[in-house]
Amino acid sequence: MSTLTADKDALAGAAEPAPRNRGRDRGPRRPLWKTGLLIAAVIATIGVFLVPLFWLFSSSLKPHQDIYSWPLQWIPRELTFENFTAAWNSAPFDRFFVNSIVTTGVGTLLELSLAILCAYAFVFVDFKFKKIAFVLIIGSLMLPGHVTLIVNYITVANLGWLNSYAGLILPGVASAFAMFLLYQYMRTIDKDILQAAEIDGAGHLRRMLTIVV
Repeated sequence: MSTLTADKDALAGAAEPAPRNRGRDRGPRRPLWKTGLLIAAVIATIGVFLVPLFWLFSSSLKPHQDIYSWPLQWIPRELTFENFTAAWNSAPFDRFFVNSIVTTGVGTLLELSLAILCAYAFVFVDFKFKKIAFVLIIGSLMLPGHVTLIVNYITVANLGWLNSYAGLILPGVASAFAMFLLYQYMRTIDKDILQAAEIDGAGHLRRMLTIVV
């Protein structure tokens, strides 16, 4: 009888669910003063960047005499947009905007086109001195821009391209960095796909536009 009772007690104990670990082991807790210092450092860092921006925006909406008044006025007493009008009229910003759009758009298009052609040739086309040409192009990345700055200016001046779109766009069209990025991407493409397209009669341009790009 005692054995039967002991067996029942053992079964009852085994049927009870194991107690859950409600709290996770998070390791040693950070002292409160360290947390306070961290929060203070974050707030101070944010303030270093946001306070000058807020002062700049606030000053742009103030009359000229209120900008240099003392004590400082963080919130303008009188809102005015004359500063924006004067800045817009002091220089041809519309012309500057058009120049930025043209140079950025055309320059990016030409740079990508040249980089795609160059990377495709290095990956999928066999020609003489291929490795030497690739090393020379990649080696140009080690040259600082200041080294070629004066040479580029003299070349642009001799070609009569000063104060023109050609003088702004063409010196930066050949980008070794863009070519290298596209070269790394094209190396991941299976060459068997291009060989199958070549068997079907697709030329280099067709394969580049329909498969690679």
